[in-house]
Amino acid sequence: MTAREIRELLGVSRAEFSRRYKIPVRTLENWDADVNKAPEWALSLLERVVKEDAMKKTLDIVNGYVNGIRERHGKEIVTDPVVDGDVIRFTLQPDDQIQGTIFEVTLDGSVRNKGIGPGCFWTEWREAVFSGNDPEPLDLQ
Repeated sequence: MTAREIRELLGVSRAEFSRRYKIPVRTLENWDADVNKAPEWALSLLERVVKEDAMKKTLDIVNGYVNGIRERHGKEIVTDPVVDGDVIRFTLQPDDQIQGTIFEVTLDGSVRNKGIGPGCFWTEWREAVFSGNDPEPLDLQ
């Protein structure tokens, strides 16, 4: 991945990218124009840092969603979100403990879920659907 691709993936200008990651704008211009090639170590580091930043933002959004569920339905109904690589997971478990739902949220904004427990009739991963009784659906944009 090039520095330009990383920047475009974030949807930010050179100036904003420069400010965030402390890279001179002129350096970014040279990399974008192929005047100079970005060192592989710099690109690798940029990818990692940008990914970490995106994960923090996504985790903040998921925590807000989970807190909304807790306010509406009680603390015990949902687990704390856990980061596992590129995925954030949390479980929504009704009081009866017969069935529940595992949610996975990825950095690209996709959300999927599957049922768990002996009373569950759907155990395959599917795109998440949020009911009107829950807080607003996750908005990762």
